[in-house]
This record gives sequence, C-alpha cells and structure tokens, in this order.
Amino acid sequence: MKLSKENVQSILNALEIAQLVNIDQILLTPDSIGGVAADMSAVVRGMIDNSFLGEYDVGINRPNILLSRANLCINDTKFSAECEVDDANKMIARITFKSSSTKVEYRCGNPDSISIANNITNQPKMFVTLTDELIDHLQKGQSAMGSEIVRIGIDHTGTGYLEFADLNKDLCTMDILVSYANHEEDEGSSISFNYSCKLLTSVLKKALKNNTEQIMIGTRGLMEITINDITIILTPKV
Repeated sequence: MKLSKENVQSILNALEIAQLVNIDQILLTPDSIGGVAADMSAVVRGMIDNSFLGEYDVGINRPNILLSRANLCINDTKFSAECEVDDANKMIARITFKSSSTKVEYRCGNPDSISIANNITNQPKMFVTLTDELIDHLQKGQSAMGSEIVRIGIDHTGTGYLEFADLNKDLCTMDILVSYANHEEDEGSSISFNYSCKLLTSVLKKALKNNTEQIMIGTRGLMEITINDITIILTPKV
C-alpha cells in the first residue's frame, strides 16, 4: 500500500502534536488518533481523517524515530512511501520511505498494545482565552519566580489569573481572561488547578500558532487544548 507525500505529512503533523506532551505510543486508525503518556500526565485523542490507511490501523511506539526517518526523504522530489500490511491483524507492519538517494524502513508497533484512554469524561468548569499575552505572562512569570508550576484559576469576583510561587513562597499573580463554564452553578466561587509551566507553555505556543482560541478546564482539573482536531488533555499537578 502506497502513501502520498501529503498522507505522510499528515501523520507527521499528528505525531508532532503528541510529542509536545511526551507521548511515545500512538495509535492511528482510519478515523482517529489516541495515546497516553507513560506517566499519565497527558492524553491525545481526536477524530481525524486518516482514510488513506484504508482498513488498517498503525501503532507508533517510537514517534521520534519515525519523524527523523521520514524527514530523511520527504523533501526529495522523488519521495515515495510504501506500507507492508498484516492482513490477518488489519495493521500496518512496516513503512518504507525512499528518496533519490536514500531508502529507510520503520517497523510499526502492535496497535493492540497501545493504550488510548477512550473512557475519559471531562465536564467543563472554566474556559481560558488563549492570547499572545497569556503566553508572555507564562514565560515571564516562570522566569521571574523560577517556578516549575503555574496555578490557573478564577477568583470569587470572576477575575482569572496565573499564580507563580518561588521557593520562599513569594507569589506573583497575573490577570488573564477566564470565564465560568456554568455561571448559574459556579458564579462567585473560586476555582484553580496547578500545571507544569514548561509543558503548558510549549503546548499553548503550538495551539496559538494553529489558531486555537480557547482552553477548557474540567471539574477534575483536566485541561483540554485542541489543535487541528487533535485534543491534548493535561492532568493537573498536586
């Protein structure tokens, strides 16, 4: 089974999103993507068009290697990609990339061995507006306070904020745009959760570049960021 350059680029784009949150086992089906970080800090999932896979699933358990091997060839005018399929298990077993001077293979993983966390439910609790200013606040707040953790919340007045704390428990608070998901139920209450500042910043930069406008935070602090129909779910820190 052959893949076009556009098909391969679509796979690489999806893998790059998963790599933002250190997910190293990814399942692609003809209509979806799924994967869970080894430390349970993040999940990726989404309904995306992989119809070029036909009736086959593909397991990717070394995404960084697939990215590097595909990139050896993809910019060549004679680029081609061909899949070796396992009809008995309806999976792609190997992908071979070729250019005018290079041939490189990638052995795929077993789709059945990859966790995809389809059973996660996340009831909206608050929405955060994604802006250049938010990312600027994240970067400057972390630099000034030396904090690995950022608290995102909304106080009883309805004001959204980022909060950083240093080792001496000095605080830095920055206003951001946050709204309650359910005004009738939550208006007047304070809600906040902690996240990895470095991880969050890298994800939000990618999201903003791809015109994501809003982040959803659920009742258990699960944060959902959607980039090109792929949703990243970040778990809160204690």
